[in-house]
Amino acid sequence: MLFDKLLRENFLPSSLADWRHLAQAEGGHSNTWHTADGLSLSAYYTQPPAQQNFLQTFHHRTAHTWRNMAHVTVHDEQHANDAALRHLHHEADGILFTLTKPDVNFSTLLKNISWPHCALSFVVTHAAQASQLHNYINSSYPGLKLSGCVFHKSESSALLPIHGVVHYTSLGITVPSSTPAVEIADALIKATRIINHHVQAGVLVDNIIEHIGFCINIEQDFLQSIAKLKTLRMLWYQVTQAYGVNYLPENLPMHTLSPAWHNEAYEPQGNLIKGTLAAAAAMLGGCNAHTTMPDDESDMMQPRIARNTAMILHDEAHLLQVSDALAGAFVIEHMVDALAQKSWQLFTQQSQ
Repeated sequence: MLFDKLLRENFLPSSLADWRHLAQAEGGHSNTWHTADGLSLSAYYTQPPAQQNFLQTFHHRTAHTWRNMAHVTVHDEQHANDAALRHLHHEADGILFTLTKPDVNFSTLLKNISWPHCALSFVVTHAAQASQLHNYINSSYPGLKLSGCVFHKSESSALLPIHGVVHYTSLGITVPSSTPAVEIADALIKATRIINHHVQAGVLVDNIIEHIGFCINIEQDFLQSIAKLKTLRMLWYQVTQAYGVNYLPENLPMHTLSPAWHNEAYEPQGNLIKGTLAAAAAMLGGCNAHTTMPDDESDMMQPRIARNTAMILHDEAHLLQVSDALAGAFVIEHMVDALAQKSWQLFTQQSQ
């Protein structure tokens, strides 16, 4: 009874008008705010958006899991191997390698790393790298299902002929930074071009789609980053249904990347602050893997900070105890709805 009395005395009832007034005050006394894509959003919502006609029913079915992937740039295979092993020994779930050399010795790069027991992803910058990696996998892990993705910087390398059975996500797409709607439309356009190219070459569409994933950047806007990931997963599901594929929304491998961020007002730990918010947005948005980029990869402390930022959120914040922590948040649902309409419009216009 005392507790109830304290609640009533310290938390007075609030009306809808009170909430609207508070939302407008925080938004600069405006009823709306505008995004970089030209979308207008309300400062306060009391109901969810209406279902769009072009969208098929979409639900998050189960609680997702995600991997904390440390970043390693490969200039020298032995040095990169040392850095990767150091991250894995300190409980990283996997490694995202950015390959900079046209020819890579994968035996040296991946020495003493047991791929079946961790996740390994690669950003390939030359077409030859993808072929070399494919040959290495077929000789070292024949027939094994491996965790990770090959993300192609150039779309041309993803258009190379597919030979043999592929047991990893080999058709990953890197999405250049832009506004959220442009990024989503760009991702869908590149993916459909890759699908159509390989279908014309005689590959089954189901086999192509199961090997497609996206690597997408998380910038400073917390809510828009969440909405961007949710929208991309939802619209990719619409694309798979258009191809007639038996596909679940959670099947899409989505790797998020938090680029290093510098702002004199927040130094010396500006990237730590930004990386923390980006990792939280990535998890809440439904990523499958996340990488926080360090300020300086050559400084031993900075990669450690970047790795541990996401690790703390993963192991101690318990953001994944529910399947969709933001379900019922009307502002996110309206942001996703507006972003989906804008992205789909750009996608259909540029696909014609």
